[in-house]
Amino acid sequence: MKTKHLLLTLLAGLLLTACNGGKSFRIEGVATPEVDGETVYLYNYQERVAIDSTEFVAGSFTFEGKVDTAFIGLLMTKIGLHYPIIVEPGCDLIVNFNTESLEKSSPLNDAFNDFNECLEILNIDYMTTNDSITQLFESNAISKEEAMKMMKAEEDFVTNELKNNIKQSLKEHNNDVFGAYVFEQYLGMEPDMKELDSITATLGDIILQSPAIASTLEAIKVAMATAPGSMFVDFSVEQEDGTTVSLSDYVGKGKYVLVDFWASWCGPCRRSIPTLIELYNEYNPKGLEILGVAVSDKPENTKKAIEEEGMPWAQIINAQGAPADLYGITGIPHLILFAPDGTIVTRGLPTEEFIAEVKAAIE
Repeated sequence: MKTKHLLLTLLAGLLLTACNGGKSFRIEGVATPEVDGETVYLYNYQERVAIDSTEFVAGSFTFEGKVDTAFIGLLMTKIGLHYPIIVEPGCDLIVNFNTESLEKSSPLNDAFNDFNECLEILNIDYMTTNDSITQLFESNAISKEEAMKMMKAEEDFVTNELKNNIKQSLKEHNNDVFGAYVFEQYLGMEPDMKELDSITATLGDIILQSPAIASTLEAIKVAMATAPGSMFVDFSVEQEDGTTVSLSDYVGKGKYVLVDFWASWCGPCRRSIPTLIELYNEYNPKGLEILGVAVSDKPENTKKAIEEEGMPWAQIINAQGAPADLYGITGIPHLILFAPDGTIVTRGLPTEEFIAEVKAAIE
């Protein structure tokens, strides 16, 4: 049932299509008269900015303009109406908010809608299955271990389905704005490096030269260069007292070192600290050291947080963004475990999974 409904059918021209090859575009919207007077915005999704606005009159609105290249757009109102579209040179679109569909479309928008529908189905499937598993666990019908195993299996299924749909989409759209949108989804799924290289080799400049994609690819390459099994990459930071402290002052000195990249303003970072303190108290006598690296934070705020949380380990303060760039870190908290010789044991896992690997490594 799942596979039958989830595989994309990237067929062009199933709806009425009107693209004339010029630069002008026209977007009409239709809704019930109750929305009259409401403002509707046309956003450039990729640049995250509103580029135009108008109002519903007699249950409809119209945007008109010129554009040199296609872009992912989003029609949105403050009352919750929204619809993603691809704005293309020379194309007219009609969006029916009552049926949540395009009455006049284009081949790119057909593919875009198919893909987004797939994402929605996958998400509903994932949430429904996980809710069912949770109910079984709460009713004592299955153990926690069984529930976790079942949830992992569902996650693997959804991930594989999405990757298959992405690969199929990129075969048909390897050098257009829709392909760029799809490839961004793929890059957020922690891709295998060999597979990533293989896919990247088939893509054109419209995708690869997209600023967001180019920067993400660079971050992934950096992260792969500091993947488990790699030797640590050193960095140095000048402290407030004028001294310079380096990662190599702590890593590669014969002990396991857990490095926590964090910031005082980061809620998840702060919430994970009590767990790290428990780990430190138990495993420091066994040879584990912890080092905090405060990134993108003001030194005074870092010091205040250290005192408030009672963090007993050494800290590199005022590191700002350089260490994160070196290790391809795109979000914090980010934990890395270094072996006694300085090689990376594991990194980037959720706190509980990471701690389990720390314990396994030391014991």
